[in-house]
Amino acid sequence: MKKQNLFQVLNTFKHFIPFIVLALVIISCDDDDDPIAEPPKTLITTVVAEDARFTTLLAALDQADLVTTLSGDGPFTVFAPTNAAFDAYLTAKGITADDLLNSPDLEKILKYHVVSGNVKSTDLSNGEVTTLSGSAYVNVNNGVTINGISSVSQADVTTENGVIHVIDAVIEPASETVTEIAAGNSSFSTLVSLLQKYDLVDALSADGPFTVFAPTNEAFEKISDAIAIKSDAEIIDILKFHVVPGRAFSSDLVSQGYPTLNTRRPLSVDLSNGIVINGTEEVSPANANIFATNGVIHIIDDVLLPKQTVVDVALYNKNFTSLVAALTKADLVETLDNAENITVFAPTNDAFAAALQTLGFTSLDDVPVEALTPILTYHVLGLDAPALSSDLVDGSFYTTLNGAAIKFDAANLDLIDANNNMIGLNADLLDLETSNGVVHVINGVLLPPTQNVVEIAVGSDPEFTTLVSLITRVGLGEALSSAAAAFTVFAPTNQAFEDLGIDTKTLTDEQVTDILLYHVLDGKVFSSQITNGLEAETKLADAKFTINVNGSVTITDGNTDSPDATITATDIQGTNGVIHIIDKVILPN
Repeated sequence: MKKQNLFQVLNTFKHFIPFIVLALVIISCDDDDDPIAEPPKTLITTVVAEDARFTTLLAALDQADLVTTLSGDGPFTVFAPTNAAFDAYLTAKGITADDLLNSPDLEKILKYHVVSGNVKSTDLSNGEVTTLSGSAYVNVNNGVTINGISSVSQADVTTENGVIHVIDAVIEPASETVTEIAAGNSSFSTLVSLLQKYDLVDALSADGPFTVFAPTNEAFEKISDAIAIKSDAEIIDILKFHVVPGRAFSSDLVSQGYPTLNTRRPLSVDLSNGIVINGTEEVSPANANIFATNGVIHIIDDVLLPKQTVVDVALYNKNFTSLVAALTKADLVETLDNAENITVFAPTNDAFAAALQTLGFTSLDDVPVEALTPILTYHVLGLDAPALSSDLVDGSFYTTLNGAAIKFDAANLDLIDANNNMIGLNADLLDLETSNGVVHVINGVLLPPTQNVVEIAVGSDPEFTTLVSLITRVGLGEALSSAAAAFTVFAPTNQAFEDLGIDTKTLTDEQVTDILLYHVLDGKVFSSQITNGLEAETKLADAKFTINVNGSVTITDGNTDSPDATITATDIQGTNGVIHIIDKVILPN
């Protein structure tokens, strides 16, 4: 390649143009009797030579000995940078025009602007095009953009040996991977050291392609205190959150969530006001679209932190490995990740170990999924808003995703489960707020009910043998065992039936059915919901009874001759309801 300065090249080439034109005129006018000669061909190089916008390009083509090539038959497609494009390129590189002309990479750069064939703008589509110096990437969503940085300002300038598309920026072939680019830039030393520490360099040096949102050293410095206390697992997930599979130049981005190498966390992009990533971080056009052999880099000024969910509290804390393993086994990680406004009571590893021993299991592996799932969902409240510890009311029952409820004891800071186990809340680890709820750490595992209301009555033999026999006699067992329903049962004891003074065998099935249905309400009514004067609508049509709260809790039924029944035990939970024990049989009118 010749070594000249830009002024010499331009002057030399311009001196030849008049002679070429004169020779063509003489030849065409040599003899009036000769056939009319064809007009001179308009070649790519002719258009470039005659357009004042391309003087730098012309000088570069001449210096790289490419004028003859582009004057050949072709056809060629040339993405032609203007003088302004070259000026911006030289400024960005900190070099002069002479430096460019004498660069050993000049020919490679120029050939990167040339595609073999006649490719009109209408032939282009989103994706890869093969130039004479490697692959470039085209986006046609809003005009035509190459490699995310260069836009076609004038398309389809047709010549005899091809077509020219005028572009507003010089494009270069990539020569390094995303990790090599980062390693070669001192602004990314913190990022590179973290990638090395957590063995992510090889992954990001693979073929990809990848889109990397690369935080600067200053970005990491802003959160240095937070990074210092994060677990290795969390830092790895943060790093992976900055990498999107695929090559997305800024012109390719649309407003949506993009999957990242942190598979649990999509990265949000909003284009309504610039390019905003993850809700707050704006990508400056000046720092975007650094082209790599295996992707593209966008420089950002802040570290992108994925929103932490209730699952992350456990995932990034070594004290909850058993909980994470249990959630994974029961396939509940995604469910809790995507839930909104939930409250999680999180048992520690020690709590799980004690529970496994109580339940007779050697390890978590021994627990069947069908037994594990209801236990885990019994630790999650689904409310309109997450329940902070200050929101929990003493003596109240809170319904879990399991369907069963837990009771809060404020005096002892305990939760009382369906088996009357008192599970302590860790006072130092309450109210861990996340993007989708709140976590409270507990020192035991809450155990839900495992029997329905009928099974509880059957299992309480001999206290409810009369009640069970009557339920069986009239065929209500199946209905009251339904898992799809929820009931409140006021259950008379055997003594209550004896005190009634009636031989139940003398009652018709219809009478027995009416009496039994009069003891059942739809839905779950816990003792904390019972108020003085509450009129309870029963499963018996148009039949109610009144609950009185005056020291003791009694029931006034529809039969004026019957004494009030007293509730002697409350809140016995089944899988499909709750039982309150009463000492009298209540009768409809």
